[in-house]
Amino acid sequence: MSRPFLEYLVRTRTLAQGNITLLDNCAVRRLVTTADYTRIVGVEVEDRTRDGAVNALTAELIVDCTGRGSRTPQWLAELGYTAPAESEVKVNVGYATQIFRRNPGDDYARDWILITPEAPRETRFGGMFPIEGDRWIVSMGGWAGDHAPTDPAGFLEYARTMPTPDIYNMMRKAEALTDVYPHKFNSSLRRHYEKLTRFPAGYLVLGDAVCSFNPTYGQGMTSAAMQAAALDDLLAQRGGELAGIAPVFFKRAAKIIDIPWQLAVGEDFRYPQTTGPKPAGVDLLNRYVAAVHRATLIDPEVGRAFAKVMNLMAPPPSLMTPGMMLRVWRANRQLRRQRQSLARTAAVAVD
Repeated sequence: MSRPFLEYLVRTRTLAQGNITLLDNCAVRRLVTTADYTRIVGVEVEDRTRDGAVNALTAELIVDCTGRGSRTPQWLAELGYTAPAESEVKVNVGYATQIFRRNPGDDYARDWILITPEAPRETRFGGMFPIEGDRWIVSMGGWAGDHAPTDPAGFLEYARTMPTPDIYNMMRKAEALTDVYPHKFNSSLRRHYEKLTRFPAGYLVLGDAVCSFNPTYGQGMTSAAMQAAALDDLLAQRGGELAGIAPVFFKRAAKIIDIPWQLAVGEDFRYPQTTGPKPAGVDLLNRYVAAVHRATLIDPEVGRAFAKVMNLMAPPPSLMTPGMMLRVWRANRQLRRQRQSLARTAAVAVD
């Protein structure tokens, strides 16, 4: 499904709940606190539909889900608290997206294609997925500034440079329904709220406001959903008791974030142009992950296992069981033999 359709479904199902109220077209201007600044008791909300009227909205618990642009670090500093330390990994990723008409009768109409680069030699990636309304969504881009152009002809030529011709072959025959829309992502950003020793009561931060990942791995919404589920479990375990909840929640959220952060940052550090705090042992791990990537070309079981890990459905150690490591080794040995055979055949043809 497309992102707007997914967001429409989430919004519709959320508002169907009887205890949910939506205040639309509003902006939070500041936090409302007790006189000693130890507790957040509400927020000041500007209503943009009524000449900028400002009202205070109070609650027992305020959760900041405002995304990467969260102002919580600034608000904490203004209240005399320490802003969280940050980890930033610069990747300079950029991609572009275009929608095409899809013929449901085509043999490949329900297939999807994802092309990932063999880093650091290759930097470009691409994906083609069937979505609602009998359409294809195509996204292509690259790391380290190797971004896709936004003019239709340049976008098509970019598709032609992919290691496989599938996306290009579809694009050159199909009817384009939209312009080419770009998206730039300079860096992954993690705010370490779990390391703070002081934090106001009645307040939490969740989702991209805590950690925003390189979007090419598709882990941000999953991570946010897992954090929300962790908060739900914590509230149920405590019977709704909110005293002292922040340090407990932030530690649980950090454990959830650790895995996708290690995966995303580890992948990004396969490129020498990536800068920022580099996790220990990432080079050794990336050598094994590169072997896993190669193995996925010929072993569907390895491909399924890798997809589960990247989509947070299985922990990374599942790729390192003795059985899985044996499959990776066998697949790489088979690929080496195939390359050697092709090289010998080419040498004979030249002779």
